[in-house]
Amino acid sequence: MVDNGVAAAQRSAELTRNMLAHSRPAQLAPKMSDLNRIVLATKRWSERALPVTIQIETSLLAGLWPVRVDAVSTESALLNLLINARDAMPQGGMLTIETGNVRIDRDYLETSLETLEPGRYVPLAVSDTGQGIAPENLGMIFAPFFSTKCPVPVRVLACR
Repeated sequence: MVDNGVAAAQRSAELTRNMLAHSRPAQLAPKMSDLNRIVLATKRWSERALPVTIQIETSLLAGLWPVRVDAVSTESALLNLLINARDAMPQGGMLTIETGNVRIDRDYLETSLETLEPGRYVPLAVSDTGQGIAPENLGMIFAPFFSTKCPVPVRVLACR
């Protein structure tokens, strides 16, 4: 129980550090990581925050290539996606998290609209059976502090 309490306190500190990153430049610490391990750790402790009416399914590729990421930021982004999925499924549903290995070559890039460099990529996909994003909100989904949960727009003021 003590180990679980210490681990929860450390995760809380890491998540708080990530929330503060929205208000000032983030100090990322990317390192080679196993994305499947990050997904499973996030899934384990986030299941307690989701209602029993939401089932989480994972499809994690065995032999996944290592990725260079900031584990705390990745965990925080994944948690935000899980919370958004929860809010999009008030009556419950299915939430799926997937990983995979993808090779993108020049031939593919010439026939697509992608702006990536050819190479090896490790996608992380999160999908749910929720209602989806309203078309009028699509242009704002990556804006810091944007939320559809507030009845009026929220403006954040920086203080010194």
